[in-house]
Amino acid sequence: MDTAKKHPKTLLICGEELTTFTGHANILGMEPGWWGDFRVEQNDGNLPTVIDQAHKQGALFVIDHPFTPKFPWLFPEKEWSKADALEVWNGPWSAEDQQAIEYWDRLLCKGRHIPAVGGSDNHKGNSPIYPATWVYSRNLSQPAIIEALRKGHTFISEKVKGPKLILSACNGKLIPGDTAHIDKKQTLPIQVDVSGAKGMKLRIISFQAEKMILIRSNDAKINRTLKIKLNNKHGYIRAELIKPDGKIAALTNAIYIEK
Repeated sequence: MDTAKKHPKTLLICGEELTTFTGHANILGMEPGWWGDFRVEQNDGNLPTVIDQAHKQGALFVIDHPFTPKFPWLFPEKEWSKADALEVWNGPWSAEDQQAIEYWDRLLCKGRHIPAVGGSDNHKGNSPIYPATWVYSRNLSQPAIIEALRKGHTFISEKVKGPKLILSACNGKLIPGDTAHIDKKQTLPIQVDVSGAKGMKLRIISFQAEKMILIRSNDAKINRTLKIKLNNKHGYIRAELIKPDGKIAALTNAIYIEK
């Protein structure tokens, strides 16, 4: 409460880092005074109960840094099938983050609609905060922010003043987290708006192919019409910004594709 009084223009969201011996998670947006029971173990069957209790609070359950060597996420997927999001980027970009991205992609390919988020895991309080998760929110309130995170209406940038990466489809009607239903021509028009990324490469990634585009100016607008071949009933499209050193500077959540 003292922090809230000192920063009246900053929205503070109640949360908890659920710290277990087999992985960490964030619970975001619960009522003050409630906490999720961290005394759960791999295969003991208690994690789904904690997730359900968090949802009854109106909160999100987010899996944290799943591939960090010290605290890897070891719970089987069936125990966290109701999780709301997956942290794919924690602190400065690393090989563990790349593993998380690839794992997230595999979930998307299987048809799982789970948003990606980024976080700093800043325990010292005086370290740089990165990456930053940008939210498409209807207003600055806890319910609106939680709703946007749950829907995947977000993108991640390497820092607060890092490059911006805006993906949309169907003439701006759809944003990351939304679902596109392809037309009879099996095409999907998309637009990517980029700022602060001169010299980087834009990677457009779908369930069936990748395309790399060099960004030649700080502000760029890329329009493409994608040919979609849905062998299954689901697909997705997302985007990344790649720096010259090969590290990711920004990434979007997925726009899901269905027949």
